[in-house]
Amino acid sequence: MRNYLESDSERREAIVVKLSQDYSGSSAHVLVLFDQAKKKIANGELFEAERLFEDALKISEEAMLRDLALIRLAKIQNELEKTENALAALAKVKTKGFLSWALELKGDIHTSRREIELAHQSYERAVDELEEGCLLYTSPSPRD
Repeated sequence: MRNYLESDSERREAIVVKLSQDYSGSSAHVLVLFDQAKKKIANGELFEAERLFEDALKISEEAMLRDLALIRLAKIQNELEKTENALAALAKVKTKGFLSWALELKGDIHTSRREIELAHQSYERAVDELEEGCLLYTSPSPRD
């Protein structure tokens, strides 16, 4: 991972290929896909970012990374106005630490669709899922 982060873009591509061949599904491979998606988002290439998050989902073996990929995928799909796909992705999030975050985003999507009752239910469930002592966190847009 350090080699990837410290290398130039041309060298990074070779590292990505090596990771995908030798360490497919590893945490490092998934995190590299997240980094590539972040760069695509910064360049306005949302469809490419969506594909990278879908790739991360296909190969990830860790539940937490899968849930993080689902949330990031849903954010991009919401931006692309694929709200049904985004809601379907969020419904798959199961990790306790990510569930309130997913429910909050679900509420945001329902709000944008003017489904106020569903938004209210999602926001209430998001607060209920927070563990005692946690503060409600408003997630940044995928462009942040």
